[in-house]
Amino acid sequence: MFLFWTIILAQSICASWYVPVLNIGTYLMNDSGSVSVGSDAAGSPASTESVGHRRVHSVQQLGYVCVRRGRGVWAYRKPRRSSSLKRVYVVGPVCFRSLEAVSGPGCRRLFHKISEDAYVCGSRVRVTASKPRYFPGSYLPELPSRAILPYQYWKLEANTFILDKPGGRVVKRLLAGSIVSGYRAGRWLRTGYGIIAASSTTRLRPPTFSGVHAPRLPLAWVYTWNARYVSPDGRRLGSAPKYSVHRVLKTSGERILTPEGWLRLDDVRVARSLPRPGNVGSRDKWIAISYRDWTLVAYQGDRPVFATMIARGPNTPKGSFRIRIKYAISEMGLGSKGGWRFRVIGVPWTMKIIDKISLHAAFWHDDFGSHFSQGCINLSPRDARFLYHWTGPSVMPGWFEIRASENDMGTPVVIY
Repeated sequence: MFLFWTIILAQSICASWYVPVLNIGTYLMNDSGSVSVGSDAAGSPASTESVGHRRVHSVQQLGYVCVRRGRGVWAYRKPRRSSSLKRVYVVGPVCFRSLEAVSGPGCRRLFHKISEDAYVCGSRVRVTASKPRYFPGSYLPELPSRAILPYQYWKLEANTFILDKPGGRVVKRLLAGSIVSGYRAGRWLRTGYGIIAASSTTRLRPPTFSGVHAPRLPLAWVYTWNARYVSPDGRRLGSAPKYSVHRVLKTSGERILTPEGWLRLDDVRVARSLPRPGNVGSRDKWIAISYRDWTLVAYQGDRPVFATMIARGPNTPKGSFRIRIKYAISEMGLGSKGGWRFRVIGVPWTMKIIDKISLHAAFWHDDFGSHFSQGCINLSPRDARFLYHWTGPSVMPGWFEIRASENDMGTPVVIY
């Protein structure tokens, strides 16, 4: 688990970083530059055929490609190793069917196609003919049974050093208020970067709020702590619990009528329908986020499939966007001071739409429907996980990072 975390955290801060993956393959490049294929893992002979200028391995003989536990490998849009073609970052243990195997520059063995627009170099994966144990593997981040979040999260109550070992070298200097993921081990907190004195931390409990599937709009959530139902003449009646959800039957002035009674508009956030944009097809998925109402509605064509409350900030942009990149886990920075940094480490289910603006899980507050971000769209962990898997670009087991492409474009996001 800690080796896995080291990989994840290094990936979030070093764009050119990669980890070599175990070489188990049988492909050799001969002097003429063509590819010859030896026996596969099961000992049966393999064959090749020419497709244009490339040698393509017989589909029937391809088998599986596997990334070992704690290792990572880039997949490329085309069978060519180039940083501009990076599309998917895969973290093991996970295995894929090899849909095609072709030669290409930058790989001493064959590139294996694991999905549309995703090729991995055979030099960095294990190739086997028999169905592996980890096929296909787990979606990342792995979620423990009945858990809301993949890890334990801790808030730093004071400026804190991360050490490589007790009494050892300082790895990081984090400002008070920073959040790290890790596990308690005696008087220490173990993180992906190193260890922290547990006495300077407080464990965070995740919010349990979640949105509504197949909603009937308009729909309202109570977001204040002291909301009360009111009579038609304005008298206060019983209390309305925070995060309770209500169908909106009618709006009259500064109040809405729900099946449970009247509520003041100042106490609720209302999700309303929005016409489908002209560039979105009748069956396409898209997301509408209301800046005024603090709500998000996910649609398929004209049909709302999910609605929820969000938290946003004064820097949240308005306009039309697409999800460009997804990260199973990300690290977010909010400034520094004198060599000390403010960091939130281990943010799950992150969907980036533009630089520095993403939709992501927020577990450090329980104020959905209120200001609580620098500009990103904060989602409850349950909502973020659903949208991460529902939206495009689509993810597969073992995929830690996925970038949109022409054949797998990101879901449109309209913020209005």
